[in-house]
Amino acid sequence: MDQGELTHHYNGNQLAQAGRLPEAIAQWQASLERTPGFAPTHYNLALAYFREREVAKAIDHWLQALRSDPHHLDSLYGLGLAYCDQQRFDEAEGMFRRVLERVSTHVGALNNVGLLAAREHDYERAATYFIKAATVDPGYAEAYYNLGTARYEQGRIDEAIFAFEQAVRLQPQHVSAQHNLALCYYRQTKYDLAEMAFQQVLIASPDHLLAHFNLGLVHWHCMRYQDALGSYRNARERGFEHPLLDYHMALAYAALGQHEKALELWPAIASDVGQAVPVR
Repeated sequence: MDQGELTHHYNGNQLAQAGRLPEAIAQWQASLERTPGFAPTHYNLALAYFREREVAKAIDHWLQALRSDPHHLDSLYGLGLAYCDQQRFDEAEGMFRRVLERVSTHVGALNNVGLLAAREHDYERAATYFIKAATVDPGYAEAYYNLGTARYEQGRIDEAIFAFEQAVRLQPQHVSAQHNLALCYYRQTKYDLAEMAFQQVLIASPDHLLAHFNLGLVHWHCMRYQDALGSYRNARERGFEHPLLDYHMALAYAALGQHEKALELWPAIASDVGQAVPVR
């Protein structure tokens, strides 16, 4: 690259770091006009377009980067992410596997191959990739979160709890991990722990609809029916819509002896009220 090309490339990098992506894109495009096949510039453009949600343009530039440098690792990985975004999952997995052929410890590729396996409900294969990712990077909270989700789907709740606890330890504001940890406690009928975990979710995210609803189920099981109604109302007031909401509100009204209100929501309450089922 001559000095002018380097200047455009460098200016683009500086503008991108300052969050001025449209101007950065213009600088990188100017650089490519002088050196059309420079892989790092194509990569930078692809990443910028991907962040701007122009995924087709991102894919085009990552492919051009790979034409210049077939082993450009970041472009292979970026293509995998872009193909996932377009739901081209087989092509995405192919890209991630090409990454792993070159760098078997690439935690992003390991995690994403695991996610693609989980999408096919192959939770055991998914778990092996999440475990590999967490082994390579013990501080990678997302790998533990995804491992917990896989183990939850397998019904291996103790292992799910361990994984979610690790995710929360590493990233205390990981609301999804905290919520799923609460669901695990609920499933084990450890309602005191479930309540504390749902409350932690609501401290971090006061409008978390599922946490309000599922906290209501905890109150129901602990026979705190007025508290259950309060949680259900909090969910409804924040826009929660689910067939089970009216059902469980009706059960709480019935338990409080407010049968008219119960019947307004559920006109045929049976003597067997069934089980309260949390919503994920």
